[in-house]
Amino acid sequence: MKKSGLQNRFNQEELNRVWGFHFSCLWCGKSHPDCFHHIKSLSSQDYQKGYFNRSVLNSCPINNFDCHLNNGELHKLENEKMLLGKVKDCLLKSDYQLKQIDRIFMKTYRKMYE
Repeated sequence: MKKSGLQNRFNQEELNRVWGFHFSCLWCGKSHPDCFHHIKSLSSQDYQKGYFNRSVLNSCPINNFDCHLNNGELHKLENEKMLLGKVKDCLLKSDYQLKQIDRIFMKTYRKMYE
C-alpha cells in the first residue's frame, strides 16, 4: 500500500482523555465521529511547520467516511476558523486546562481565533 505521507501526530491517550465526553462530529453534528481531523495540516493555506501542531486544539472529532475523506471544504480558511473555534469552545466548556503547546498553537495561528 502506498503511503500518503499523512500520519496521526496526536497523542492517542490524551485524545481519549480530552475528547472522551464528546459524541458528535464537529463538521456535520451527527453522533458518529470515529477519527480526528488535523484542522491545520499541510493542506492548509497558512500551515506553519512545528511541534505545536500536535496540540489537542488542532484535533477535530469527525466521521472519517462521511465528512473527512475527500472533503476539500475542510481546508477552506473560513471552515478551519470555524472548526478551531468549535474545538476551543468544546474543550474549555469541559474544563480543559490549556498546556504550553496549546498556547503556542494559538499564538502561531492567532489570526484564526480573531
